[in-house]
Amino acid sequence: MAELAGINAKYLGEIERGIKGPTVVIVEKIAAALDVPVCSLLSIPERSCPGSHGVREIGRLLAGRERKEVMKAVKIIEALFEDEE
Repeated sequence: MAELAGINAKYLGEIERGIKGPTVVIVEKIAAALDVPVCSLLSIPERSCPGSHGVREIGRLLAGRERKEVMKAVKIIEALFEDEE
């Protein structure tokens, strides 16, 4: 899987175990390797995420932030979409 995604296998394992949080770019690589939309890897209903144009912008805003800050942003995004599930 890591080879298909073009990422380090150890890093992928850390992501899977929740030790590391992936960047948006890594999520996009994993989605491409699995041949699934990015939304299918996130806790966001696919109908609420029509494309990856916003994903790149979110990635830009979160780049370089600590995991704690990123997880706060994820919770906010989830809250925005939870009423649509």
